[in-house]
Amino acid sequence: MNRRAFLARSLGASLAAVPTIGRTYVGCGPVMPPGIQMCEAGLAASVAPVAIQQMPEWCWAACIEAVFRYYGHYIPQVEIVRETWGEIVNLPGQPQQIVADLNRPWVDTEGNPFRVFGDVYSANVITASQDLANNMPLIIGSMGHAMVLTSLQWARNGLGAQQIAAAIVRDPWPGNAMQRILSPQEWFSVNFLIRIRVI
Repeated sequence: MNRRAFLARSLGASLAAVPTIGRTYVGCGPVMPPGIQMCEAGLAASVAPVAIQQMPEWCWAACIEAVFRYYGHYIPQVEIVRETWGEIVNLPGQPQQIVADLNRPWVDTEGNPFRVFGDVYSANVITASQDLANNMPLIIGSMGHAMVLTSLQWARNGLGAQQIAAAIVRDPWPGNAMQRILSPQEWFSVNFLIRIRVI
């Protein structure tokens, strides 16, 4: 039997066996030969945040809008841009601007104040998996594009060593499949990952 085909079928069967629990899904499938187990932590597709960017450079603002809306606070991306740049301009948001926007108080369109905290220093694959398991999406940036990270899938062996198999995002670019898997090139080109808390 072709080993690659066997591994691909085994990994696919393992992913299909991952359980869904409420708004999030967390769990591992059965151990498949040669001792590999597939695990996943993520938000249920029905509640995962998504917003389409309204200008070519506003992926970052669309991601912030989507995350705020996920937590019950609507602020349109045009307002996020105005708050960031002082006017409505079609400019990209660099990681430092995105983090600054995620570390300040806001008032949503209903007049409700809320506070948001963004953290890049403790963000890694382990903390991202924990956040996703606890209903907390993250913002991820790769190759000059921001997206909302909503699920991670990984393979682990019998010794506990883990390797990411897929990072699933909500992509704000118009016309893209709204839910998609990052390509290997995108995954290896990730230049920021932001953990987010909204209170």
